Amino acid sequence: MRLQHYLIVTFPIFWLGVGKKYPFALLGESGPLIGIVFWSLVSLVWLLALFNILSNSRSQVKLENSSSKVFPVWLLLGGLAALVFDLIQWVQFRSIGYPVPWALFAVDILWITYASIGFKGKQVPPKKWLVPAIGYGVIHRALSILVLPLTAARSDMLPAIQQAIGRFWSGLPAYAPSTGGIGQMLYLPGTWMSYIPAEFGPLGISFDPRWIGLSYFIMLSLLIVYLQPRLKTTSIMLAVLWFTNPYLAFRHELYLDFFWLVLAVTTVIAQHRRPLLTGVMAGFSMLTLHWALILTPLWLLVATPKGNWKKLLASALIAVTIFCFGIGAFLNREGSYLVEGILMPMKWIREGYRGELCLGLPPLFYKLGLKDFLQPLQLIMLFTIGLYTLIQWLPKKPKFLSSWSREGSQFGPGPAVIPLALTLFIFLNPFLENYFYLAPLLLFSLIIENPDL
Repeated sequence: MRLQHYLIVTFPIFWLGVGKKYPFALLGESGPLIGIVFWSLVSLVWLLALFNILSNSRSQVKLENSSSKVFPVWLLLGGLAALVFDLIQWVQFRSIGYPVPWALFAVDILWITYASIGFKGKQVPPKKWLVPAIGYGVIHRALSILVLPLTAARSDMLPAIQQAIGRFWSGLPAYAPSTGGIGQMLYLPGTWMSYIPAEFGPLGISFDPRWIGLSYFIMLSLLIVYLQPRLKTTSIMLAVLWFTNPYLAFRHELYLDFFWLVLAVTTVIAQHRRPLLTGVMAGFSMLTLHWALILTPLWLLVATPKGNWKKLLASALIAVTIFCFGIGAFLNREGSYLVEGILMPMKWIREGYRGELCLGLPPLFYKLGLKDFLQPLQLIMLFTIGLYTLIQWLPKKPKFLSSWSREGSQFGPGPAVIPLALTLFIFLNPFLENYFYLAPLLLFSLIIENPDL
């Protein structure tokens, strides 16, 4: 739980990285270097504080007091930041057809007004913020679709998804190099196929795929509302902050709504200790985005009773079978185009840093010529968390590891290891975008039981 409190206290860090250059480009030629120095210092301090909190359980009370104090502040500042971000994106992209988004400004101002309740001496329980926060998030997304046109000049992936689906219905390779300035499809089949209803060729249906993304976003919202009675206060606070995240509002053209939904459902099922069903969902998750490959072992260990190797292996077999069958079907259809597409980010890594200036160490490592150490560090980190999780899952441990066990539970690892692993993986990822953090922050808000971290 102390980890959740720490994320609440530091939450604005996750929405301050809004681009590859800004606002540091405004400082002149030295601006990008200043940006790298700034974010490197913030990242190192944040990481050191994280390790200190994970190793010091006595920080719980202090963090709890701090998170309750800053929570209403972040709600108000988040609304103000959303208003600023909406203004920035209009100024930045009006040359490609963005009109003045008066409707978005109005919704932002309404949320700012509502969030100011927290400063009138009236303490509002976090659970009473949840539905209004979700309403703000859904309405802002819907108005963004209506007001701001979808264009490859702002987002290349959604147009690439439209093109991939069109090729799919025409019997052509969906992963073939793209044309017209649209990026090549880089993601596993589940990502772009989740948008098929928006480009249903046989019936001549074609509309903005962001509406399909919004439908998944609403499903995710309903899931969290359904879980609300079982969620801890810290989880609800994180959920409220997630739905009012100004960066989420700013990035209306994201294509990860289906993946967020699949991640959320799989994590919830794992917490309900359904190993076989977790294996099914993990298999489909691995067909959607690469990150699920690193989360699957953790999902299965969280879902399976301690020491039950039979259920663990059975659920792992189910996950691997679904993944291999799906990939095999597309390899047969796409051939080398599929491999070329999903390995394209590796080419970017070799060419140089192309990500954003935000929380994480990649900009510093690239600047110092140490980029080749990032992926080994990722592997070491994942191995360490995986080993920790496995040791907790084993029914018998050496005495010197007894402090790692969760007493009184027939299950081993707590669910917090799942988003923690993903957060640190992104923190060290050679290709880094600020919106990547939306996935682990969402999973932290879905923790039902008392976490062990």
